[in-house]
Amino acid sequence: MLAQANLAMLTMARDDSRHAVALGHEALATMGSVRSDRVNHALRQLAREGRKYCDLAVVRRLNSRIRYVLTSNAGS
Repeated sequence: MLAQANLAMLTMARDDSRHAVALGHEALATMGSVRSDRVNHALRQLAREGRKYCDLAVVRRLNSRIRYVLTSNAGS
């Protein structure tokens, strides 16, 4: 999960937003009930990189999912 989240972030940073979105959704799907500061940090970095592509609905949806997961993790 951590490796996939990091790969998604690096892919987003390298301007391949659509591939990064697919990787990000896969990472979130495999996350399950993981409550890791490192994973949360990687997801925050992915969302930060995704802000460059806020004009793309797929990126906005991914960032919305990330916010939801991070909010859920904060409450645990």
